[in-house]
Amino acid sequence: MAKVSITDLWVSHYHLKWPHWVSAKESTFRDGLLLKVHFGDIGIGYADLTHLGSFGIPSPEAQLLHGIARQTKSAIFLRPQDQLAPTLAFALEQAFKDAQARLEKRSLYQGFDVADSHWLITDLNTLVADCRAPNSSKANSMQKLSAQEIQNLVASKGKHWKIKVGKNPGHECSWFEEHLLLIHEFQLRIRLDANSALSEVDFLRFEALFEDWEALEYFEDPLPSTSRLWQSSPLPLAYDWEIPLENAESEVERFQIFKPALGKAPLPGLGIAYVTHLLEHPLGQTISRLFASEVTMALQTATTPSHFTWPNAVFCAAGGCHVHGVAAFPWIGGESFSNALTRSQDSDPNQHSLYSSPTGANWPQGLGWGFDQQLEALPWQKFTCN
Repeated sequence: MAKVSITDLWVSHYHLKWPHWVSAKESTFRDGLLLKVHFGDIGIGYADLTHLGSFGIPSPEAQLLHGIARQTKSAIFLRPQDQLAPTLAFALEQAFKDAQARLEKRSLYQGFDVADSHWLITDLNTLVADCRAPNSSKANSMQKLSAQEIQNLVASKGKHWKIKVGKNPGHECSWFEEHLLLIHEFQLRIRLDANSALSEVDFLRFEALFEDWEALEYFEDPLPSTSRLWQSSPLPLAYDWEIPLENAESEVERFQIFKPALGKAPLPGLGIAYVTHLLEHPLGQTISRLFASEVTMALQTATTPSHFTWPNAVFCAAGGCHVHGVAAFPWIGGESFSNALTRSQDSDPNQHSLYSSPTGANWPQGLGWGFDQQLEALPWQKFTCN
């Protein structure tokens, strides 16, 4: 972000809940701040500043208090960019782009298709209930799906399925064994994620099961990064939480999961498995999804992404690695933001979920990052560090 004047800053707190179990390592809640930044003559821009302690990210308030060197009645002076939390630097950059676009009366999504997304299955126990009546006697956990049920899921969710595992490894492996032929019949592309929760014994069971499966695109964070199996496993593994570079040296290609909102460039030498978000506010998720769309277009046209600063060459380094869109938006909370995106649905009459189809979502309407009416209607509090 170019050096610009910040004359005012407002914040709006959010507290959102993930509707299903994600992992033992991740909280089902997200707290953060939406930022409303006044950049002098340019005007106001919005961005999301999230909190994710599992990545070592300080609270949004702590990031702001540390990042503001001095504040007067008419101006806010930031510390040098290399002294800001990377997530704060990224958020301010996105707010500045939003302000510029709003000044020029244009949308930042113009010219970009919405990147395709995988379908996120947070718990195999809920999979049967998702495609059968909840009160059905057949909706028992881990029961086998029929060919017709999988065909219906492919039609509505797509063929890329990201499945969280590690809650019950024995039952999960048995489920995959039972569905092996159907997975191949419908050409599903499976992405596993254990959030480093598996023991080596459990991982070796998955390894024996998936070693010859072309359907497995990658296995994300199956084990703690200190395990020797990262180097020796024949499976395509992907890093998200921790990336010890010595473990990246393997005869089998290793990948990294890239989250733009962390504000850090991708590591060289590791392919990008896909671009995703931090499970933050829908505004932040949508910004990450635009990044995925830009990368997808850049790879198709041999151009450089225009909205983001990381070199496109990093994404090509894997030699044809699969760059995929941001996962769906399954937040409970933020009703007005849910209704601002297409394909939203109610999972409970008293709560609102923000789900987008893996291959059918639209960008939010409005200028800049969109969500114009929703952002204007939020309660905003002037931020002061004095």
